Amino acid sequence: MVRALRERLIAALAAIVGAVILVTGGSDAARATSATLVAAHAPPPVPPTPKVAATRVGARVRITYSFAVWPRNLDRRPVLLLTSVKASEPRYSPYMKRHRISSQKGTLWQPLGLGSAPFKLFAAAYSRLGRSSPTVSTRVTNG
Repeated sequence: MVRALRERLIAALAAIVGAVILVTGGSDAARATSATLVAAHAPPPVPPTPKVAATRVGARVRITYSFAVWPRNLDRRPVLLLTSVKASEPRYSPYMKRHRISSQKGTLWQPLGLGSAPFKLFAAAYSRLGRSSPTVSTRVTNG
């Protein structure tokens, strides 16, 4: 009875974590106390971190981006750049925008949003699988 319950618990845990569970120890349920999780497959790779620069042009922001590497692996290649311009005043929400990208470098435009200077730009790249690169930030300069 204990052994059947233990096997059902291991199967349920494996289904939850999406991994294979190897149970080590003796065949006796009382002695088999340690379990090791082995990943069934590696997690999807993340896209590279973008390098960004932002310049204020009137009520808009010119964003230039580039990637040090442009992955051949399509699951790792960036397809979307999420940008957010935040004002210095905390009462205003950041202005966020999604930009579809298809090249290693480029220029994007975005409204500045509400608030006053200094402004800060945050950006992260996303792959087609929805994986995110680390978020980067830079100060918006006057152009």
